Amino acid sequence: MPRRKKKRKQQQVSMPRPKPQPKRNQFVIRHQDGWAVKKEGSNRITAFFQTQGEAIEYGRDLAITQRCELVIHDRKGNVRERRNYRDPRHAILRHERILAKYQAERALREALKQASENAVS
Repeated sequence: MPRRKKKRKQQQVSMPRPKPQPKRNQFVIRHQDGWAVKKEGSNRITAFFQTQGEAIEYGRDLAITQRCELVIHDRKGNVRERRNYRDPRHAILRHERILAKYQAERALREALKQASENAVS
């Protein structure tokens, strides 16, 4: 009887999966001309601003779009705050809750001020 040859399994050549690029955080840093927004690991500055508030607003929009963190530095260069925008729905809802809280506190202060003015009159 003739011998049967064993069939070899064809080796599957698999292409290596590309590694997902890490999300680079956005930084709000002090700059000689005011405040700047800079991407982590980059030497270039994304944008310049006169106030830190403007820089935070711009950096927040970038962080939501890129689903990364916004790291805010103080004047001395220390990390003041980290905001996570990896889940944009969570970040927007959190921002809205904080905004609603401040608006309620402001309305209460104004009501108390008005009541004290009426009591004095």
